[in-house]
Amino acid sequence: MSLQDPVNLGHGANRDFLLHSMLKEVNLGLRFCDIMRAGGAPPDVYATGERRAQLAVQSAEEYMWKLRIAHPDFNQLTSLVERLRFELKRLAGKQDEGR
Repeated sequence: MSLQDPVNLGHGANRDFLLHSMLKEVNLGLRFCDIMRAGGAPPDVYATGERRAQLAVQSAEEYMWKLRIAHPDFNQLTSLVERLRFELKRLAGKQDEGR
C-alpha cells in the first residue's frame, strides 16, 4: 500500500480515523481563529492560520459527505465546520475594516 492508494472508507477503523482527524483539524482552525482574533499574531502566523483554517473547512466538507458516520458525529462535525466558517468570515470582515 502506498500513500497514493485511496482510503477504504468502508472500513470502520478508517472512518473513525478520518472523522477524528477532521474534528481535530476543524478544532485547530478554531484555535487559530482565536489567536488571530486576539490580534497578537505576526502577519506570517496570521496568514498560515487562516490558510490552515480554510483547508480544514474544505477537507471536512469534502469528506463529511463521503463518510458514513453516525448522525450525532455528523451533526457535531457540521456544527464545528459552520462555526469555523463563521469565524473566518468574521476575521475577513475585521481585516477589511483595518484597511
